Amino acid sequence: MYRWRHPCVKPGNLFVKCEFGYRIINYFTVFSAISQHVKCKTCNSDIKFDETSPRGLGFKITISCSNCPRVEIPSSSFIKNAYEINRRIVLTMRILGVGLTGIMKFYAFMELPRPIFQSFYDRIVDTISIATATVREASMKKAAKDEKKKSEESEEIRGITVEKKECIDHVQKRMGTRLRNLKNTVKNLGGKGKLTNKLIDQLTIYYGLAIRRNPNSLKNMKNEIWATLYHKTSTDENPQHELCSESWCNWKKAQAANSLRDFHHKPPLPADVFEKLKPIYVNLSRDELLNRCLGGYTQNSNESFNATVWNLAPKSYLSGKKVLQIATDIAVCNFNDGLSNILRIMQVLEMTIGPQSYNFCVEADAARIKHAEVSLSDAAKEAHSSLKSTKKENEEANFNLEGQLYGPAD
Repeated sequence: MYRWRHPCVKPGNLFVKCEFGYRIINYFTVFSAISQHVKCKTCNSDIKFDETSPRGLGFKITISCSNCPRVEIPSSSFIKNAYEINRRIVLTMRILGVGLTGIMKFYAFMELPRPIFQSFYDRIVDTISIATATVREASMKKAAKDEKKKSEESEEIRGITVEKKECIDHVQKRMGTRLRNLKNTVKNLGGKGKLTNKLIDQLTIYYGLAIRRNPNSLKNMKNEIWATLYHKTSTDENPQHELCSESWCNWKKAQAANSLRDFHHKPPLPADVFEKLKPIYVNLSRDELLNRCLGGYTQNSNESFNATVWNLAPKSYLSGKKVLQIATDIAVCNFNDGLSNILRIMQVLEMTIGPQSYNFCVEADAARIKHAEVSLSDAAKEAHSSLKSTKKENEEANFNLEGQLYGPAD
């Protein structure tokens, strides 16, 4: 049997047992084969293997022969008279966003024994909750201490204005929300030729595109926002396309081709609907808001804190308060210090840390740091590139992504 040269190591206050590990085996096949090749060391008689004291994934292997007392070997170490493996599987599945129902499915299709009962599962969840809260509290204190230290070491910490930037995806959603709320609260505003759900979706997309296309110009951003609304109210008698762009406005294209005589507008947005929409556009095109949209920043949903929480407690499944607390605690720990904090949670839970979990966390954290450094490097290069070139690339990317929705329809 291969053995690690150093059975135990202690990196970063973590006790890693290098010989520790679990395997999934076919119980009957393995122990039937072993019983055919080994005999009792004491009396040299045949031995047999049985299973006893099953509790979830934990059980005891009994070795017996016809003459000697039987020997019991636990399949897992114990934590306060409970099999460690059951605590481990609950924590692992919680990290994956899976509860007892999911565990039962996993056990069933893997032909594993029936899992622990709900009452025991709840007790394990309570224990995990205490452990995650403990590590989360320590992680937050450490993060605050590190932040304070870095700030004090910085040469420029006084007189700096902290400016909040908006995620343009979130700002775009505000338009859709405001328009839908308006339609639901004002009678006779919806219906054919008025504020339909299709029109709401269009105006919301156009509002977002106006912001994305003009990340470096507040004036152009505001003009294009209003252009989409006035475009919808235009008629043959009163065309309002002064702010429109020839790239998407057919009236402007017809004007450039000197063919306005043959151009006819589609039925416009009624004046009463326009007057109801106008205050929303005034509010969502104010300088204070659009200034925070300059730069075209978006939140990386895969790395945001909320997304981390929902990965641990998916919104598509009902989760209790305790489970949500655990998910939030783990998200904080992972956000601040990486997956290595999961190992600290395991240590608080008195679970054994083996080489597989330790190596995985170290490699995952290293990959995360490398990815962050690459992203920062790319952002720095983009910031120093030509504004004209950047704008052109952004517009081309938007046209390719949005397809026929790249601008207002006539």
